[in-house]
Amino acid sequence: MNLSLEKEYFKQQKEQGFNEEIEHPAFGEEECNYLEYKGYQGTANWDEEEDLWYGKVVGLNVRYEGDYLNSLIEDFHAAIDEYLITKEENNDTRSI
Repeated sequence: MNLSLEKEYFKQQKEQGFNEEIEHPAFGEEECNYLEYKGYQGTANWDEEEDLWYGKVVGLNVRYEGDYLNSLIEDFHAAIDEYLITKEENNDTRSI
């Protein structure tokens, strides 16, 4: 699905009240509004006023955003990778 069609699809889903279930391979095993990557979960929310996807990693103060769902997923992956690098550099062995 190209990005403009993807954006329109999710707008229509939200308008029809399907904002709790989003179909995309990067989402968890069940269709829901959570992303999964390297054992971390993050939310996926649509802000209609800002015309923007945004989210937060569950249990961490790590946020990400994107104009399209694919860019949200890319930013989510980058945020997790950056968090893990910082954690390693600081010898932080705590888990969430």
